[in-house]
Amino acid sequence: MSKEMYRINSDLHRFGRIYMYGDPHVRQSIQQDLEEKGIRISGFFSDNGIGIPEDTAVILYGIDAKLPRLLKQTGVSNLFLHRFLYQEEIMALAQSEGVTWHSLFTGVPELYEKENVIFGVGEDGHRLFMETLNIGIHITAFCDSNPAYQGMYLMNKPVLSMDELCGAYQDCNLLIGSRKYFDEISRQLSDCGFDRLYSW
Repeated sequence: MSKEMYRINSDLHRFGRIYMYGDPHVRQSIQQDLEEKGIRISGFFSDNGIGIPEDTAVILYGIDAKLPRLLKQTGVSNLFLHRFLYQEEIMALAQSEGVTWHSLFTGVPELYEKENVIFGVGEDGHRLFMETLNIGIHITAFCDSNPAYQGMYLMNKPVLSMDELCGAYQDCNLLIGSRKYFDEISRQLSDCGFDRLYSW
């Protein structure tokens, strides 16, 4: 059985009000996920947010041209980035508007204590690697069952075969970098004796 690799950044609980900003098409699902994790959403950051209290944080799950103007108008200076955003997308905004940004999620403690291998070198695996960079999780290697990728390097990390994984990395955490084949990969790795499997 896999475990969730993220937990909410505890710094978020310091703020009296928490607003959301991003793509309205995915707002409901993200809000529901956050509230299931114990985060109470006060409202949505918009043009009518002028004068909101100082102890306000905004969770970003999207950036558009209106955001710098809204930050100036409201004075909000603490942004929490949802894991769908990468650092480079916020750096210019943070520098120009004087805001402080935080990662909304941090990794669970065990991901900082042992070696971590991402299983899957496709688009999901690449994105997962970038997310681990954002929250300071070190990745030792990738692994993929496709022989065409084995022996290559991705992001300066070796791509292991299953034999290499089972031989030298039996004690590592495995982060499954494929949404489409998640269940199949989980079963495969469990059958090989791995019990520290993480979803994202």
